[in-house]
Amino acid sequence: MFKVAGLAIPVTLLMLSALPLQAVAGQKIQCWADEHGVRVCGDRVPPEYVKKERKVFDEQGRVVDIRDRQKTAEEAAAAEAAEAEATAAQRRAQERQAYDIFLTDTYSSVKDLERARNERLATLDGRVGLARQAVASDEKSKVAIQQRIDGMLKSGRPTTVPAKQLRDTEKTLRDNRLAIEQMAKDREKVCTEFQRDIVRFQELTMGSSAYAGQCPAPGSLSISAPLTKPAAGSVPPKKTP
Repeated sequence: MFKVAGLAIPVTLLMLSALPLQAVAGQKIQCWADEHGVRVCGDRVPPEYVKKERKVFDEQGRVVDIRDRQKTAEEAAAAEAAEAEATAAQRRAQERQAYDIFLTDTYSSVKDLERARNERLATLDGRVGLARQAVASDEKSKVAIQQRIDGMLKSGRPTTVPAKQLRDTEKTLRDNRLAIEQMAKDREKVCTEFQRDIVRFQELTMGSSAYAGQCPAPGSLSISAPLTKPAAGSVPPKKTP
C-alpha cells in the first residue's frame, strides 16, 4: 500500500490508474520513505523528509530523477576534503609539467645544470667571503672603540660619542654574522634544488635518475663565464616537490 498526498492508496489501484502517480496541475510526483519505511508519494515533500533520498516521477509514472539524501556533516566534510585534495593534486601535476618543460627548454645537458649551480654557489661563496672580512673588521673596530671608551672613563671624559659608535658596530657585527648564517642556508638550498633538478632532467632526457655528482664544497669555486644557453629573461615555474 502507498500513501499519496497523505492518503493510503492500495498498490493495485495505482497500477490500474490511467495516469499512475499523476501530479496535480502538471507537477511531478516525488516518492520517499517515511519513518516506518513506508513509501509515500506526493507533489510536495514535507520538510522532515526533504533530507531523505526520493524519486521524481513524470505524469506517465516514469522515474525522471533520483535526488540523493542530504549528506551528514561528516560525509559533507569528507567530500569537501576529497575535492580539495583532487584539485590540489591536479594543480601540482600542472606545475610539475610546466617545470619539466622549463628544465628541458633551458638546459641541454647535465653539465649545463652543474655549471648554473656552480655559478650560483660561487656568487654566494664570494658574498660570504666579503661578509667574513666585514666581521673581522668590525671585531677590530669594536676592540679599538672599547679601549678608547675605557681610556676616556679613566680620565673622566664623556663617552657619549664612542658609546654610540660601539653600539652601531655591535649591530653591524650581528647583522653580518646573521647574513653569513643565512647565506649558508641559501647555499644548502641551491645544492638541494639543483640535485633534484639534475635527477629530474636525467629522467626526462635519459630515462635514468642515477646521479653520482656532489655539490662543491664552500670556497672551492670561482665565478666563471655565464651559461651559453641561459633562461634569458625567464622565471622558472614554481617547483612542486
